[in-house]
Amino acid sequence: MNKTSTKKIMLIIAIVVVVVLAVIAAVFLLNPRLKKAKEAYINNDWALCRQQIVKMNSSEHAKIVEYLNEQLSVIVASFNKGTMTYDESLLALYNTSDLVKPIVLSNYQSSLNQIEDLQSSKLSFKTAKEYDDAGDSITAYEEYKKVISIDENYAEATQRIAVLEKEVEWQLAVDAATKSFDEAYKRFDVDAIEDALSKLEALEYNNISDLRKVFEYDKSVYPTVLAFYQALKDVKPKLDSGNPGSLNSMVSQFRPLCKDLEALQVNPNSKVGSYINQMRYVGNNQFYYLFRGFVNSDTDYDYYLTHNGYVVIMKKYVDTLLTTEFPFEIE
Repeated sequence: MNKTSTKKIMLIIAIVVVVVLAVIAAVFLLNPRLKKAKEAYINNDWALCRQQIVKMNSSEHAKIVEYLNEQLSVIVASFNKGTMTYDESLLALYNTSDLVKPIVLSNYQSSLNQIEDLQSSKLSFKTAKEYDDAGDSITAYEEYKKVISIDENYAEATQRIAVLEKEVEWQLAVDAATKSFDEAYKRFDVDAIEDALSKLEALEYNNISDLRKVFEYDKSVYPTVLAFYQALKDVKPKLDSGNPGSLNSMVSQFRPLCKDLEALQVNPNSKVGSYINQMRYVGNNQFYYLFRGFVNSDTDYDYYLTHNGYVVIMKKYVDTLLTTEFPFEIE
């Protein structure tokens, strides 16, 4: 092969290479359909984007599908950052997937699930924040935990959980001790009340001094009040029967009880103190004072002509005084 032939062959090869490169540039680098489709997509011109996609060959179509799948992730990221609302992100997902129907974009369902989860976590966080701002740390803590269960990367929720954890631990301990205190107080179980108060003191509960003052007062007056109440309960069945026996004996047992009751100081913050006041003015008719006058009288209540009438009066007093509910559970 002479030099002239070699030069011709090299020239032909060069021409072929140039042509191939030109074709590649035209098809892949200057691809008008793919470029126009992307531009239309960015501008939310769905109709133009769809027109370009319909004209694409298989190679171009594969590329636009790949591009749209990437855009689904961009939509999720935008919603997560707050640059798109929930409704806007759902609409963007739908419009993107609708461009290549009936083909289903491989990232569509996962992107939709991510947005739904993010929306759920945002709503839970909003609820948690409302409780947090209202000072309900326990409920806020539980709501923040729900946020993390949906989105473990939710930084703000994680931060608030860390802050609230010790506060919630303290509050739960206070609630448990307070519950024990209330339950023990219903029975006026002195030992159990003392135990609950000790726990609250160890927790430096704010109202512990007030609780302690009321408890000390109640301890001092409880025996007297209970003795009076129990005496009323004990005579009621006898009076109900219509045959109470000696009314003089029954009345005489109330004289020292009334005297002791009247000597008590009243603490208005105490259940027992409230009971004393209510009992003294039951029915707004001062039945207690009528009762006191009745039991302190020198009248012979056993005189046979008037005995039954006095039994009726005594029964009325006892029944009325018992309408005031005793502040504690007793057997």
